[in-house]
Amino acid sequence: MQDTPTPTPGASAGKVLDYNGAGPQVPYSQIDEFIRRIMAGVPEAARSEVGAPDTGSSDLDYNRAGPQISPKRQHIDIADIRARVHGDARGFVEWLYSGRAAIHRSGAEARIGNVEGEAGSSLSIRLTGADAGLWKDHATDEGGDLITLYMLYMNYADTKENFVLAVKEIARDFLHDKIEFQRPLWTPTAETVIRNKKEKYGDKPLQDEDNSVLLGAPVATYSYFDAEGNIVAQVMRYDLDSIDEHGKRKKTFRPHCFREVDGKPKWITGAPDVRPLYRLPQISKTHIVVLVEGEKCADALAGVDIAATSAMGGAEAPIDKTDWSPLAGKTVIIWPDNDDPSKAYARKVSPHLVALGCRVLGVDPPTDSAPKWDAADCIAEGKHPRDLINSAKPVVSITTDPVDVWAKFDPPTLPRGLLPDVIERFAFAQGMDMGADMGGIALSALTVCAAAIPDKVQLQVKRHGNWLESARLWSALVGLPSSMKSPMMAAAVRPLRQVDTDMALRYAKARAAYDALSKEQKAQTEPPQQKRLLLHDTTIEAAQEVLKDSPDGVLCYQDELSGWFGAMDKYSGGRGAAKDRAFWLEAFNGATYSVNRVGRGAVFIKNLSVSLIGGIQPDPIRKLAGDSADDGLLQRLVPIMLQSAVAGRDDEETSPVVAEYDRLVKRLHNLSETDAKVLKFDEGAQQYRQELERRHLELQACEAINPKLAAHIGKYNGLFARLCIIWHCCEADVDKVGNTHDFNFPVPELLPLISEQTARRVGAFLHRFLLPHALAFYAGVLGLSNDHDRLTSVAGYILAHRLEKLTNRDIQRGDRTMRNLSRSEFEVIFEHLDALGWIDRVPGPRPSSPPHWIVNPLVHSKFAERAVVEAERRARDRKMIAELMGKTT
Repeated sequence: MQDTPTPTPGASAGKVLDYNGAGPQVPYSQIDEFIRRIMAGVPEAARSEVGAPDTGSSDLDYNRAGPQISPKRQHIDIADIRARVHGDARGFVEWLYSGRAAIHRSGAEARIGNVEGEAGSSLSIRLTGADAGLWKDHATDEGGDLITLYMLYMNYADTKENFVLAVKEIARDFLHDKIEFQRPLWTPTAETVIRNKKEKYGDKPLQDEDNSVLLGAPVATYSYFDAEGNIVAQVMRYDLDSIDEHGKRKKTFRPHCFREVDGKPKWITGAPDVRPLYRLPQISKTHIVVLVEGEKCADALAGVDIAATSAMGGAEAPIDKTDWSPLAGKTVIIWPDNDDPSKAYARKVSPHLVALGCRVLGVDPPTDSAPKWDAADCIAEGKHPRDLINSAKPVVSITTDPVDVWAKFDPPTLPRGLLPDVIERFAFAQGMDMGADMGGIALSALTVCAAAIPDKVQLQVKRHGNWLESARLWSALVGLPSSMKSPMMAAAVRPLRQVDTDMALRYAKARAAYDALSKEQKAQTEPPQQKRLLLHDTTIEAAQEVLKDSPDGVLCYQDELSGWFGAMDKYSGGRGAAKDRAFWLEAFNGATYSVNRVGRGAVFIKNLSVSLIGGIQPDPIRKLAGDSADDGLLQRLVPIMLQSAVAGRDDEETSPVVAEYDRLVKRLHNLSETDAKVLKFDEGAQQYRQELERRHLELQACEAINPKLAAHIGKYNGLFARLCIIWHCCEADVDKVGNTHDFNFPVPELLPLISEQTARRVGAFLHRFLLPHALAFYAGVLGLSNDHDRLTSVAGYILAHRLEKLTNRDIQRGDRTMRNLSRSEFEVIFEHLDALGWIDRVPGPRPSSPPHWIVNPLVHSKFAERAVVEAERRARDRKMIAELMGKTT
């Protein structure tokens, strides 16, 4: 009988799930390849409060408001529940496993086969002492406390929602606490799972703790040796009575090893801390080794004179606990079993072997082979394994779908059901009338509404603090001259222009009356203020004169944004240009502003607030982005990539929605006649905002590729809040009339809370429409990276030469663009290609060596046509150079 180890408190020999306290934060997945992660839906993070009910979904649902959060929340003391469960560890184990766990060591330890609940002895659970409740599965190296054991038993995914659900179920079903909560309807209850497993596995333990009795005699014993031939460990294989889904008898393994106990080596149950490779003395003498799953396969290949090895634990072997160094510099042929876990393990282990300088090949099991078919089956069927080994292909660790660095990104069309009703109907009606892009009309209308809403209507973004936002947008319609940028902006601005004209006429009349006063009367009369809503092509000095009397904000309407940018650079990048850009940056934020000029005195602007709408063509904006200062001015613009115009309709009268849109703009402007109002998010909307904030932070990881796009996404938290104000005001109740303006349009009634439903529609519009357009602008128009030309040059070189790996020296052999790169510059290019799924970094052969890069083989298949184009282009370039050189000699 061998000694059995007990779990070490706090030890994490393998995968340890530790949910002490509130548990770990739920991470979003990292951005996979650059494009698809940005285009992906926004996953919903786990709610941060234990009392939040389970929604049963981890995806953000833009089409409904989702369940409302009850204001009454039950407080759950996780530490107390955990302490009480661990205090009755034996009772919990007997309840969970229906009596199948064998009690050993005078009641100090329970043994069960695995977390699934099969009878056996691989998994040990401490029942007494300071370590009561800690467990470890010695076959898989998993471990944790009783709450994590319950989660694995219930097959719950490792998320915080499931952790909270597990705590509540244990409190109610085992501790019999009076607790009410919602749970996903489609998952079975603990009572159902326990009953089903009791029927499947029984309710009695295996009686004897001796492994030979518990599992019968081992069908095989595999010995592990060190390089000198000394035995260091053994693995015993046991065949179980149960049958797997493929009709084969299930098997289990028990490792034993020498471990130092009290200063003396002792043979105990368990794997060594650092696991040697199987058949180590034999594989040390050869340069080609086949890596299989399991000792049985390795022995079978050795029986036909093929050097083979296996990691202890097969496909479940912890890679970081295995000593792979004896394979350094060898050719390693990975032969996985014909199942997904084994193939996944092969993909995981390959980069570790490449890092050791191995040439790594892979065997593909025949397409007609049975599930779990392996090397031993191959030999048992009378086939010679060398046929498959000789057909092995190079294996790399990259499985990411590479991004097309030459791609043009097609932005989506305007979705239905997300915009405020009037704006949506106006955009589609005007788009069909004009034959213009509905998305450009919609964004123009949203920007006009933002300018019409006075800045006294603000949104407190967070529950606490002083972060306030007003409805203020900067929008850019990017398209060719044929895209009808000017007509669509003019249609959207028309009602605001009417309001501004009336304001200008009233001011002119009031000014004439004031000018007619006597000197004494003027001294006793305040001069009229020149309130305006529109700015056209103007200098900042003229804008300051208008803005000092327009605290509710104005719309800067630029038919061509290139002129607006050009006016800022009129001083050729000197101090004047910097001051102009600083003025407009302040105008985007909205705040007090003062300026002192010699001869003109001081100008004080109570609220410097400007919305902006303008059009620009792709080529000018590309040049402006490259030449101007990268101070974030460009990133504040919300870009829309316009489609070319088509023939409009002329068979219907003007849609009545045009008049509705005019009335909407004027109603929004009349909010200036009301008192200041600070809006807030309701509870559901606030939680949704926090989810988006985390998502935006993750999306900014694209900074490694495209810093401008990352900076633009960095504005999305504020942009989301501003859009929420616009949606809320546009959909306000107009049946309740407050004060009326001269236009005699009702002032809408604004509710104090922005609903979750409104917030989710705004989030959907932001991520399903605006973000893809931003991607098309920053990656398509401005280039996927700041070094886009060099990036595509290196990518083309990889394809043209069908490279499988890449080093600094390869770059120095490339074309002139590549040869002129410094070491730091091509390392940046490599990092960009890595992020885009083209290459994967591995260490050099020596610690002092520069990094090496493996080329993703998918690039050669996915971009095969591009490879031909690149090869032909390079051949033409060489031929032309040769002809030129011939003519000059």
